[in-house]
Amino acid sequence: MEKITKNLARVQQTKILVSKEVERLQTELERTQKTLEIKQNQLESIEKEVTRLENNELVVSDHALLRYMERIVGIDMDMIKNAILTDNVKRMYLALGDGKYPVAVENNDHCMVVIRNGVVVTLYSGTDPEN
Repeated sequence: MEKITKNLARVQQTKILVSKEVERLQTELERTQKTLEIKQNQLESIEKEVTRLENNELVVSDHALLRYMERIVGIDMDMIKNAILTDNVKRMYLALGDGKYPVAVENNDHCMVVIRNGVVVTLYSGTDPEN
């Protein structure tokens, strides 16, 4: 009986050690997957830039698009900014800091704004930031 107890204790200790190693490897895998995703995105951007340069493609910057919408189309950018930065969003940001917050936008019940370092960097509809 004593031998069984010793074996059980040894196996339980081994289980704890292996469990910790599995957790460590899982964390390392997640970190590696994130790094891989970042590098794949960088590579994709570089490949697009190479193609653009090889084909002498002309590009319109986001800034130029914004100015066109504002100055030529006549879209009121301040109105859009105010629609995004509602009092409710400002209160949530002041209370919680950077993050994702719901914002009431016309014809959309599930709009989210993403704030990083005090800047609204994007917004999206629904639960998928890619939408």
